Amino acid sequence: MGYRGKSEYEERDKLFERSMQDKAVDRNQVKKGLDDLFKSKAPAANPCLQGHAWIRDWDGKNKCARCKTLKPV
Repeated sequence: MGYRGKSEYEERDKLFERSMQDKAVDRNQVKKGLDDLFKSKAPAANPCLQGHAWIRDWDGKNKCARCKTLKPV
């Protein structure tokens, strides 16, 4: 999209209008799809609650790969 005396946004909008007019669209289905897309996601569970993944860190100590807590002796 080059500059032809118009903003790129106007050119983009024309392209979308043309593509939307070419095919029949169920607006309720599109709205439902957008609602699902922007729906708030549940917070991810802390993986360390299920068990730590122990690794030997660069300082030679065993630590959790996720939260970097020291492995109990």
